[in-house]
Amino acid sequence: MRFWTFSITLFCCLLMSVTAMRVNQSFVIETQPTNLQSKVISTQETVSTSTLQSGKNGKQITVNDLLDAICVVESNCNSAAVGDGGASIGAYQIQRNYWKDAVEFDPSIGGVYEDVLNKDYARRVIRAYWNRYAVERRLGRKPTFEDMARVHNGGPNGYKKQATVKYWEKVSKVLYE
Repeated sequence: MRFWTFSITLFCCLLMSVTAMRVNQSFVIETQPTNLQSKVISTQETVSTSTLQSGKNGKQITVNDLLDAICVVESNCNSAAVGDGGASIGAYQIQRNYWKDAVEFDPSIGGVYEDVLNKDYARRVIRAYWNRYAVERRLGRKPTFEDMARVHNGGPNGYKKQATVKYWEKVSKVLYE
């Protein structure tokens, strides 16, 4: 009887978590691409669907657009890409510790490290990583797409590293063209 009670309770908790993730899907950002700076208007603590006002012909740029730009910069969207002496794999060049951080933060991702070779799975991993590290409570301000790209490239504190500035310039060039 205890097993069934535990199972039902766990199922309800997971169901509520999935529902909560779907509810928290707002992330609105305004940007001025001329100086590559992004200004956040409002955000919730999850990265799911976002809108970024680019100022270029009124085009809205989303987190999916950011992910597409990162894919191009990392590997030209080659799912079989291997980089950093074998340490990074897939279209998004994800390392094992990055994957572990994401799955630890959001166990619902499941899978094994090699699953990052699948672009859709890799995007879920990246979103979880951002939800862990590219959030207002860590950054002390609302995160921008620049912060998110630099965290992807440079780890939890990548948004502060000088070494990730050129990476952001490459991503923003793809993103805003």
